[in-house]
This record gives sequence, C-alpha cells and structure tokens, in this order.
Amino acid sequence: MVLREIDFKTSDIRDSPTLSFDLQKLILQRQYQAEIIPDGEWLISDRSAVDPVMYAKHLCGEDAVQEMLNTPEWGVLSQSMQASTVIVCQAGTEWLKDDGVRLMPENRNDWMELHNKFCDFMVEMGIPFVVLPNTMTDIERRVEFVVDIWRQARDMRL
Repeated sequence: MVLREIDFKTSDIRDSPTLSFDLQKLILQRQYQAEIIPDGEWLISDRSAVDPVMYAKHLCGEDAVQEMLNTPEWGVLSQSMQASTVIVCQAGTEWLKDDGVRLMPENRNDWMELHNKFCDFMVEMGIPFVVLPNTMTDIERRVEFVVDIWRQARDMRL
C-alpha cells in the first residue's frame, strides 16, 4: 500500500495540499501499474483511478483534477473503467472502517458529500457503476451482489 511505503499520516494528507497532491499522483501511477494485465485476466481492486482524482479534487482543488485528467495513466484507466463495471460502496455503512492508514471522512455529512461527488464524476466520465447498498451488511450477500453485477455486465457484452 502506497501510504505505508512512503510513511504518510492521514494528517499530512489533510494539512498539506502539496503533499496530498503528490500522494494522489503516486496512487494514480500505482493503480495504472496494477491494472496493466494480460488480456483475458481479471483484476479485482478495492480502489480505482477515480479515487485519487476525487481525493485530489476534495483536498487540492480543481486545478489538481485537471492535471490528473491530462495524464496518460488516466487516459488508459478511464477507458478501461468505461468498458467495465465499477462497484461503489454506499457511504455510511458500518462495515467500512478506519484502518488507521486510509483517509476517512471527518463525519457522516463529509462522507455522503464525497460519495455523491464520486458518483457524479463517474456519470460525467461515462464510467458505468453500481452502488452496493450500505444496508447490505452480510459479507456473503455483498459477494453475491458483486458477482451477480459482473455476470450481468459480462452477459451484456457477449
């Protein structure tokens, strides 16, 4: 995980737009590296290229977003997401916890606002997504939900 490798603290991310932007650019590059896989192979990731772009927007401003959208990494990853289906966990769920490393919203309103920004951005970018409801607390049901969505997406592409 990038945050552990570079020894950032969540307070560093919140308090310094410059450090935060450097981190978001690095995360975008690492996501790109992780997603370069042979055709026909699957990748299941708990993050996407949308994450660093939206955190850059949230913490650094619109100029940072535009810079990230102009990178070759975003160009490749956005096309990949447009041809895929992204599962977005609805904000405010009890099963998404602070692991001490990831940046967590400061309160429920912040969480809901950030969630809405993610969804609005994906609509704007033409990235198909499905929201996994925050009321689906049973992990087996969540896995079944995701597998069903992927099967439906696969069947539509055949």
